[in-house]
Amino acid sequence: LVAARRRPAVYVGGAGGELLWFQALVVGLGRLGGGPVVFHHHNYGPLMERARALAALVRLGGQQVTHVVLGPQMATALREVYPRVGRVVVCSNAGHMARASTAEPRTRSDRVVLGHLSNLTMAKGVGEVVAAAQEALRAGLDVELRLAGPAVEPESAALVEAARAELGDRFAWTGALRPDEVDDFVADLDLFLFPSTYRLEAEPLVVLEASRSGVPTLAYDVGCVAGLIDPPGRVLDRAEPFAAAVADVVRGLAASTPERRAAHRDDVRRGFAARQGAAAATWEDLVDELCGSELPSR
Repeated sequence: LVAARRRPAVYVGGAGGELLWFQALVVGLGRLGGGPVVFHHHNYGPLMERARALAALVRLGGQQVTHVVLGPQMATALREVYPRVGRVVVCSNAGHMARASTAEPRTRSDRVVLGHLSNLTMAKGVGEVVAAAQEALRAGLDVELRLAGPAVEPESAALVEAARAELGDRFAWTGALRPDEVDDFVADLDLFLFPSTYRLEAEPLVVLEASRSGVPTLAYDVGCVAGLIDPPGRVLDRAEPFAAAVADVVRGLAASTPERRAAHRDDVRRGFAARQGAAAATWEDLVDELCGSELPSR
């Protein structure tokens, strides 16, 4: 295509590791072709410390390449680590998700339902989640904990079984969920817990899924998480005790009227819808740039 002077449009879904060397070559060829080039960053690793392959990609692409990132935090990291980067566009993955769910909890009581959905690992925060539920109950708060996802390491599996024994009927673990089961699981929660400290966390889909259903999230400030959470959810510094923050939010939810809780869910849904709309519009602009007059009618 380049040799035939076809001015190819090039879109690359960014990787990590050694595959970046191959992608740098593709980006360089795209620049030679003279058409639009988009590099879509999905991996936080090369943005945390300078990677020679991504540095080569930035140099080969020059100012012609549009770098797409998932959130403002990724944009800041990209510019700091690779000062020669050209145009940077923020486009959340929310733009590719189905519209917000309007499902309400299937069961409703005064009890505050806490939930966590992920691969159940210590890095993703299952230990903090279980400890927060245990401490809330010891403090006399009326909570229950629901977990979903596979326990993929022996330590987390043992922790889940210990929680089952201690919390009794205030604990449920559904294991791995099918994609069509996620909305029902999330819609029954009052507060989603995501105390991940995973170093490569980017834009967790589970946090987007919670906000899409109107469920507030309490999470550590990792990756792009801070840009995904609306009140009464909170973003915590990693030095802040997670269990104490959970207890504070639970007390506020417990003191709220059903009408106020419903209003909170509507606020969180609106926050997701705003991010989704902005991301969808940005994505459409990128597709227009790539396809130009060849864009099919929609």
